[in-house]
Amino acid sequence: AEHAVQGRQREAYREMAPALHRAGLYKLLQGRPREALELCTEAASAPAPGEAGGGPEEDPKAWLEGVTAARSTSAQALVALQRAEEAEPLLDEALRGSEELFGEGSPQTGALLLVLGRLYAASQRVLFAEGLLRKGGDLLGPGSGCHPSARALALHSLGEVLQLDSRRSREANKLQAAAGEALGLSAGETAFPPGASPVVDLSHLRVWTKEPAAAPLD
Repeated sequence: AEHAVQGRQREAYREMAPALHRAGLYKLLQGRPREALELCTEAASAPAPGEAGGGPEEDPKAWLEGVTAARSTSAQALVALQRAEEAEPLLDEALRGSEELFGEGSPQTGALLLVLGRLYAASQRVLFAEGLLRKGGDLLGPGSGCHPSARALALHSLGEVLQLDSRRSREANKLQAAAGEALGLSAGETAFPPGASPVVDLSHLRVWTKEPAAAPLD
């Protein structure tokens, strides 16, 4: 009987995990990364189907997909907390999960490469960042099923990396203009202005931003 109760408790916890992740994502958009990290860490700790009484009808792929998305958001919260060294292994785990679930050429993997590329850019590993952002952007292009905001952020972030080299400023400007075009912005408008704090949402293959006034991109 005790074993059955534990199984039901774990099943209930697993069912709560997506809601915990969404709450964590919202906290991150509110600029509360510590709370976001707590919620997403809890979501990523959801027990796998079959552990302590999980039923055979449960889908292990759905569980791994949820855990992978929660790890991605946890990593972004860690970066916001200036704990990038802790974020990298989480993203490596998420990337392995995505490749196992969807394949190396999937948009889900592309979204994670975008997050990892931005982490590398923040830690001044420019060559690695450029390669990851290029590959991620390619996987998030038209026909991928992603929201345009995902590719726009990849283009914008790659442009920011190239701006560090004055010899590549023209290429950088073209990339950032293309990012604006992907979002339907007018010429000269910036896709992600300073303070936008974009967050990649792996569950929906899109980017949310708190600009303007904490509202997401349409």
